[in-house]
Amino acid sequence: MADLKLKSFYDQATYTLTYVVFDEKSRDAIIIDPVMDYDPHSSTISYESVEKVLNFIKEKELNLSTILETHAHADHLSGAEEIKKRLPQVKTAIGEKITIVQKTFKSIFNLPELSTNGEQFDYLLKDGQKN
Repeated sequence: MADLKLKSFYDQATYTLTYVVFDEKSRDAIIIDPVMDYDPHSSTISYESVEKVLNFIKEKELNLSTILETHAHADHLSGAEEIKKRLPQVKTAIGEKITIVQKTFKSIFNLPELSTNGEQFDYLLKDGQKN
């Protein structure tokens, strides 16, 4: 049986949480909803939150396989792409209904270049999916 642990990282600026779920024995891990820092006053981004999560993963010698996005983030920017740049073997996953959100955003925000088939993610998860 897996010995799962949960580490949370609170982002004060957006009042959101990033989670690392990991098995202490196998050292397998996933990240849920990684935050990328955004300063609205200067309109700049930074990776302080990403750094904290990646430092934890390194410190615990975890084997990160997947980043799970639980929803399209209006509350914060996602750090998933930055993590994938640093750890290219990591895959991203989100619910398959993200395509509905993408189609809505494409229309509302006039984004003709936005692909709406979910190809930005490695896995599109179905309700009730087990693997």
